[in-house]
Amino acid sequence: MNIFRCTKCYRIIHHSQVNSCSTGYGVDSEGNKICLVCCGNEDRRHLKAMAIGDKTMLYLVKNTEFVARTCGVQQHNEFWLSNWPGTLKIPIYGIHVGHHNWELNRYDMWFKFGGLEFWGLKIGDDHDCVTVKRIKDKGE
Repeated sequence: MNIFRCTKCYRIIHHSQVNSCSTGYGVDSEGNKICLVCCGNEDRRHLKAMAIGDKTMLYLVKNTEFVARTCGVQQHNEFWLSNWPGTLKIPIYGIHVGHHNWELNRYDMWFKFGGLEFWGLKIGDDHDCVTVKRIKDKGE
């Protein structure tokens, strides 16, 4: 059994408490093990500290429990962005599906987090990875 102490919150984590396909922890920039809840907190801090033009990666998640339709158009809030362990959940306010020149679907999406504006890009349907870029807000 894998047991470790989170270097952020100091909780003792037993690997049996988490999904068996995971290590049960993340690793921070100094190589310290941190629990998955603290991973979400670190990801929140990272997003809030991003400067315009900075990039990171998140994952596009489709809420299969909620499919709202208005006049036959899917509502944007059926999708959200998440970090790897799923301890961060950010609703997106706009998504556009188009075509990429590699004959793949291209997903452009927009969201706000911490009062900051972001744009995300996902190319293809065989993964959930979204490159996220901090962009200027219309008022900046």
